[in-house]
Amino acid sequence: MNPYAPGAGTPPPELAGRDGEQTSFGVLLKRLAAGRPEQNLALWGLRGVGKTVLLNRFASEAEDAGWGTGYVELRGRGPLRPVLAQIAAQAAHSLARGEGVKKRLRRSLSVISSFSLTAMPAGITFKVEVDPTPGRGDSGQLDVDLQDVLVELGETARAAGGGVVFFFDEMQFAEKDDLQALLAAFHRIAQRQLPVALVCAGLPQLPGRLAEASSYAERLFQYVEIGRLTDDSAKAALTVPASREDVEYEPAALDFILARAERYPFFLQTYGRYAWLVAARSPITEGDAKAADTIAQEQLDSGFHRARFNRATAAERRYLTAIAELGDGAQQTAEVSARLGADQRRTALVRQNLIDVKGLIYSPQRGYVDFTAPLFGDYIRRQHPLESL
Repeated sequence: MNPYAPGAGTPPPELAGRDGEQTSFGVLLKRLAAGRPEQNLALWGLRGVGKTVLLNRFASEAEDAGWGTGYVELRGRGPLRPVLAQIAAQAAHSLARGEGVKKRLRRSLSVISSFSLTAMPAGITFKVEVDPTPGRGDSGQLDVDLQDVLVELGETARAAGGGVVFFFDEMQFAEKDDLQALLAAFHRIAQRQLPVALVCAGLPQLPGRLAEASSYAERLFQYVEIGRLTDDSAKAALTVPASREDVEYEPAALDFILARAERYPFFLQTYGRYAWLVAARSPITEGDAKAADTIAQEQLDSGFHRARFNRATAAERRYLTAIAELGDGAQQTAEVSARLGADQRRTALVRQNLIDVKGLIYSPQRGYVDFTAPLFGDYIRRQHPLESL
């Protein structure tokens, strides 16, 4: 009966502290359905704050409203066209629930078929079981072809009395040229006031990458930082699920867990899970929370942090450790290099790989770096001191 659910994108038993984000998405759907313009959504934040949970919640809400949806997690650098073909087909097929749109839907799928067959990289195939439409979606220019696809989907969705939402997770991994084409297509679709929306999520570097790709990205999106919870919301994330099972917390136990988890949603779920397992009865006491602390930290070390550290090369691990040993928060890149006994030119490639390829650090401002995972520095200092590497 343990109510807590730590996991990657796993819905928490109580989605506390995210009412504003859910309201923003609801407004987006309603305005587009009414034929009014509205900015797309870009969610950004550290690992473990619930960005993927929100994307999944939004997708469910859109589907419940009769909208077509396409969802993808970008797993690294690679061409965007095959991904767009797949999620466009997802969205088209999900519109098939609407009455009287079969002919319109087939037309949309034929343009998606043209799009999927054009300028695909060698070795990548994707097929739509509808004959392509020559001259639509097949010019080889991603922005032009994607606009053709989005127009067809938007018109089909409008005929079905709904709309279409494309969801992208880990958006920071999109290549700049592909991202530029994607934003250009959605910009033109917004000007035509079709019910087609883009909702993306990514690490803290996402707003910067969108801005680099397009000069109008700041107007195309509403940017929403997804951060740690407030005290009240963090307590609700713990107490509301427990109360459904007739279990309470002592105030001191809540204070201890909030301090140790630093109000990050994934960490709260982890601490809640093990406090529940340790406690013999209600209420869960401060002693129970402290007894669970060692288990929770071990689980976070082995699951959340170690896997990330192990993805780094030897040189990258030394760079990560140098950041950690300088302390918590953003650190100057010059000081990180000095800690390693190297100049910044020698460490620049390592730093960029950790940002662009591995997604383990980001640059909150020019000349500074910080970790994308909460409490990562604490883990590194305890487990991987620089002299051991």
